[in-house]
Amino acid sequence: MGTRVRPAVTRGTRKWDALDYLEAAGGEMDYKEWANDLAPGRVTRFEAEVVEFLLRLKMIYVSGGRVMIMNAGRWAIGRGVEVQAVTLSVAAPRTAPPVRPLAKNHMVRPVVSRPGAFDYARIPSLMGGQHVPHHSVVAVEASAE
Repeated sequence: MGTRVRPAVTRGTRKWDALDYLEAAGGEMDYKEWANDLAPGRVTRFEAEVVEFLLRLKMIYVSGGRVMIMNAGRWAIGRGVEVQAVTLSVAAPRTAPPVRPLAKNHMVRPVVSRPGAFDYARIPSLMGGQHVPHHSVVAVEASAE
């Protein structure tokens, strides 16, 4: 069986409450005010248990005395940012000229390498007892036996 993955922030915990409070305040507020509102008199313990955890998971960002909730923190409490849908177009099929392997421009042209190289074309062939000139059509007759 597969192992169950526990969520990083569970509803009802101090971490959840800290993120929820920050999100309800508009996503950004003064760090000391936020810590004192959530843990009055126990700010050091709150920092050790909650703030360090949320910083490590990049759910909040602290800078210049301000604390801001990040997108990961919004997703953790179920208020994720909406992503606009992207419309994709299907690529057109590739077009190529039709393959014509027997076209004349694909054939090797005979090159005369020496004089008299194509003299064989003038010698008639012997087919069925008849002399047939080069590149001529031969009619085949059926024999009556």
